Amino acid sequence: MFVESSKRSGPTPDDLPPRFHEEVDLAAYIRACPREATTRGAFFQRVHEATSAAVVGDRERLFEGLDRRSWFPFQSYPLTEFMRLSHNAAVVSFGSFGSAEGLRRIGWMAYPSFASTMAGRVVIFALGNTLDDIVAVVPQAYKHTLPLASVDVTRKGESHYEIVMRDVHSFVDTYHCGVLEGALVAHGRRPSVSVQRLARRCDARFIVRWQ
Repeated sequence: MFVESSKRSGPTPDDLPPRFHEEVDLAAYIRACPREATTRGAFFQRVHEATSAAVVGDRERLFEGLDRRSWFPFQSYPLTEFMRLSHNAAVVSFGSFGSAEGLRRIGWMAYPSFASTMAGRVVIFALGNTLDDIVAVVPQAYKHTLPLASVDVTRKGESHYEIVMRDVHSFVDTYHCGVLEGALVAHGRRPSVSVQRLARRCDARFIVRWQ
């Protein structure tokens, strides 16, 4: 849902800031993720291709806990598999930063992955090709890539949005912070994205600005 508003929603008492220097509890996220949650193979491929060259001597860690090592871009796979691959890649590729910051950096890869698919190009450019147009279709993009997710976008002013994500189980406050940052960088902008975790680990509020 896209909403025009001049009022800024403040954080609730349950809001918690993310700590990007910390380690992410993968097991807790996996337990909380519905078994029917899925995402597209294109995201698996991008993470694999982008990190495999850097982990030549540690490839087994990249695939730890996974039964497959290749994915078709347009096919849907269990979201928990993507969570394991992303977390493994974050630890192996960015272990010195902590897995939370690593997942944020893995998230930077997501927008180019989505934009490279035919479905992604249709969704992103259906309403125009300005950055404001693209932000407006974020809810549709998430519905395509994470069918169980719910995303609301509220315009606060010029180059200033609030985005609330719910039922986004794949590390909403770390990986998906990176997703938003990566999308803005891909369009040549300097992003400023702040995030508050809400009461559930799959919900978060983002304040997004860019220059």
